[in-house]
Amino acid sequence: MNQLFCGAAERVITPELGLLIPGYFKNRISDGVKSDLKAHAIVLKDGAAQVAVIHLDILDFQASLAKKIRLKIQNQLQIPPSNVMIAATHTHTGSPTNYSGFDEGRLTKKQLDRLINLTVEAVVAASEAAVPVKMYCAFGEEKSIAFNRNYLMNDGTIVTNPGKRRPFDVVKPITPIDHTLGVIRFDALDGTPIAQLVNFACHPDTVGGTAYCADYPGELCRLQQECFGKDFVTVYLNGASGNVNHINAEWYKTPGFVLQKGSHHLHMGKVLSENVQVLHKQMSQTNDTTIKALSKTYRTARRQPTDEDMKWVASVNEAPNASIEDKTYASELTDLYKHPKKFANVEIQVFRIGECAIVTLPCEAYADIALAIREASQHKNLLISSLTNGTVGYVVTEPAFSAGVYESKLSKYNSFLPPSAADEMALHAVQLLKKLS
Repeated sequence: MNQLFCGAAERVITPELGLLIPGYFKNRISDGVKSDLKAHAIVLKDGAAQVAVIHLDILDFQASLAKKIRLKIQNQLQIPPSNVMIAATHTHTGSPTNYSGFDEGRLTKKQLDRLINLTVEAVVAASEAAVPVKMYCAFGEEKSIAFNRNYLMNDGTIVTNPGKRRPFDVVKPITPIDHTLGVIRFDALDGTPIAQLVNFACHPDTVGGTAYCADYPGELCRLQQECFGKDFVTVYLNGASGNVNHINAEWYKTPGFVLQKGSHHLHMGKVLSENVQVLHKQMSQTNDTTIKALSKTYRTARRQPTDEDMKWVASVNEAPNASIEDKTYASELTDLYKHPKKFANVEIQVFRIGECAIVTLPCEAYADIALAIREASQHKNLLISSLTNGTVGYVVTEPAFSAGVYESKLSKYNSFLPPSAADEMALHAVQLLKKLS
């Protein structure tokens, strides 16, 4: 069996101040830096193949950005595009990119080129730093910081984040979520930790405000460097967190409960870091260090505005006090009606790294999708990464879709696939996993 090599590096990608921070309906102009945004990269080589795994502290991005980064990496390192994985952490206090869910602003070509070049620079530095390594992995669960944000209420309705308004009407979360915490670590032959992949699922939207911040993934990475040294790199892969956030509606049943704003990411980063440290103590070395990669892109149909949708648009346009949210959706539906978008391209990618595997989903995936992949594949050492290699918006499952939750509302970029897309993605992911087994 060939010797495994690993190198890792990071670069600061924090942009200039004064840019729009994407993630909310209202405009937020960046005016400070709470923590730097970064590109983290790990390059793995086994003599026969090499792969790059990258995380960017951004909300999300279109596949065209991934294509540009991949081509530059291919030109400089001869790593094929199918062997390059680029994941957004989905921080809601990150930089704009080439994606705009609700027209919050995009980077100029010059600004985008800077992001691309810094990302590629991190990958090249990681490749040049590669040394022979041993590989370890461990998997567990973390259930205290991530929760389904959609709840069944006592009147039979489904409500998103009802805790503050109706905590005593809550019956239960509508579906389970994926609590998996997976860690793959790479150590130099002398025992020096080099880098790790960490996989967990929760919306990084705990900070708010107008300062750039990498949210809890950034804090996790910082704390892990405190443990292993400033050169230790953590690549964080955010799991299927489309319906998962940091708020437990049950908390609001406690009189006087207040969720700490602006600092909750520090708590989450600390909890995750402590759990990762526990897994480090439980890790076993994997003797199989074979690297393989597969990628498949398929075409799928988008939802289209209905007559009922357009009647609603008319009512919003006539309403003198319509909300910003309703006006935004009305504008999006009008644009889709006048300029239909019929299809979307979906890329599913799978890496095999020894006894472990990574599946990517190019969307804000509901947790059901990850659970379905785990169940169908029966893979024990599986990392699932969402918002990877681009995005096709939210992919929402039932019963949330029919309940009309926020994530299901038709728009140009934020949500446009039917619930059947979830089964389609899971099927392709499992098929690719079987090909690599």
